[in-house]
Amino acid sequence: MWQFEFLGVTKLDTQPMEEQPLREIAIERLKEKKERQRTQQLPEEHVQKLVKEEEKHSVRDMVKMVQELQEQNQELEEIRETKLKEITEEPREAVLDRIRQKTNELMKRAVEINKYKKDKTSNEFRQQAVKMNTTARMMVADEQDPRAEERDEWIKNQTQEFKDMANAVLEDKDAKRDEKRHAEELLEMSNALDEDLKSLEGQDQNSNIQQAQQMLADAPQPTEQMSPEQLAQMPPEDLYDRAKALEEKADQTFTDIKTAELSQQQNATLQEARQNLSHTPPQRPEMGKQLAEQKDTLKTREDLKTFRKQLQDTVKKVDEMKVATADKVSQAQGMTKLSKALGNQSPQQQYRARAMMNKFASGSQANVDMSSIMRQMAMGMATSTSAGMGDHRETEGGAGTYSDPDDIAPKNIKGINIPSSKVMAQALPGQKFSKDSARHGWLYLDTWYIIGPWENHGKLDHRDIFPPELSIDFDAEYLGKKQTRGPDKGQPMKLKWQFTQSGRIQVVPPNERSNAVYYAYTEVHFDQNTDMLLAVASDDSSKLWINDLVVWDDKTHSDWRIGEGSRKVFFKKGYNKLLLRLENRGSETEFSVLICPPTFK
Repeated sequence: MWQFEFLGVTKLDTQPMEEQPLREIAIERLKEKKERQRTQQLPEEHVQKLVKEEEKHSVRDMVKMVQELQEQNQELEEIRETKLKEITEEPREAVLDRIRQKTNELMKRAVEINKYKKDKTSNEFRQQAVKMNTTARMMVADEQDPRAEERDEWIKNQTQEFKDMANAVLEDKDAKRDEKRHAEELLEMSNALDEDLKSLEGQDQNSNIQQAQQMLADAPQPTEQMSPEQLAQMPPEDLYDRAKALEEKADQTFTDIKTAELSQQQNATLQEARQNLSHTPPQRPEMGKQLAEQKDTLKTREDLKTFRKQLQDTVKKVDEMKVATADKVSQAQGMTKLSKALGNQSPQQQYRARAMMNKFASGSQANVDMSSIMRQMAMGMATSTSAGMGDHRETEGGAGTYSDPDDIAPKNIKGINIPSSKVMAQALPGQKFSKDSARHGWLYLDTWYIIGPWENHGKLDHRDIFPPELSIDFDAEYLGKKQTRGPDKGQPMKLKWQFTQSGRIQVVPPNERSNAVYYAYTEVHFDQNTDMLLAVASDDSSKLWINDLVVWDDKTHSDWRIGEGSRKVFFKKGYNKLLLRLENRGSETEFSVLICPPTFK
């Protein structure tokens, strides 16, 4: 006789062959019981008790996150005020550089049109634009210089003459269509120049300063810092809605900060900088409303299970908001490092320091030592006002003390020897670096997250700013360059970050296209503060940030060459962020980043 124990039922049976149907019956009955329990309506008091218990845990987690979002907003608001105040102190030298840049662009365009048209009108435009560009180069920054006012008048009169010439073509009934089109384009460029010329009359006429002052005056109310006790009294749906509102406010504040930073980097007006930003505000679902509606319809155990899952998803979304905003705070803090490193220098000294940083980061400077200023910024140490960008001081290094006897300003260094064939044959991949590592020589970064392409219209000027320059969000999806073939031709590509491990020195982005912009992000780890040699190369142009500081900015149309640009840079102990912008004009594109200790021979 056999004895079976199954689902709590003990049965003695002398016919084991008939046991299988009985088991199936028992299983079916258990399923029916569970289904009745799942769909059975629960007493309202019982439902409310279970809901409160579930909400208790979620509220506890969300309160901490919302509190962090409040603090993040407060810090961003302070940085926004700092950056805009820097714009309100814009020196005359910055205005002159914008005028020189715009007259140069106007001259280049007028020369291009004249080469194409080769007629009297286009030649007159070219001659006048050349004259304006020559005058702009002769302008002086010192307002006390007796030549300043005279040359200011020259450029104003010449610009007015240029505008009169363009308007005459537009009013001429006999002018051809393409002549009017070119005249309209040149008039638009000269009108933009005219806005900067007005700024020469004083700060009260400087439209850029006025806009910064207006943005300061229109600043939103400071974020209310609700206490943990106050937040704990709010239901999850209200906490989610508050988190969503805080993220949106932080995003807008950060956009203003980035606009001000871009204005300083490109020496553009705030209005021009804003136009160059391609900004996608955070898009979050209305989960607070959904949660409230769902809570009113809870009747069964199945409803409660669904509600629990919805609560978990809500907490996860709030955490995503906190992380995304933390990244913006980190970037914003990086934008203030140079100002802090410059200490109490005058606006003109600070402007010149920024201009020098941009100059030495540019691709026209092949070999530059930027390690001292990077170290100064990373350490958060102020410099004296009497020694230009900095003076001699001792700073703590990874192994003992770092002595910087020279000025901390970037400077040209002797060419870094990068033997192409040897490096191509012997370089190894790496993302973590240790002084005691057995590996020596050049190491290449082969592991990246890459996103793109966006449209650059064949221009390699790095002017249009796309979302990765605002925030690194690996979960985000963006609309990029339009499809050129297939059933979705004409529709924008949906872009997401893609993990890429090249396995070789050159990294080729996915979705390779012509006239395109890509971004690549990675992190490298050092076991101590370290100066390293860096080699950047790309086909065509590229721009590289290390810990939010631009160290390489090449706008040329060139093939990949392993030693195209070299830098001596500083990496702090721990993880360091690298963001690379890659621009392509032709059909093929690639880039590489290599690192080597400066003592390696």
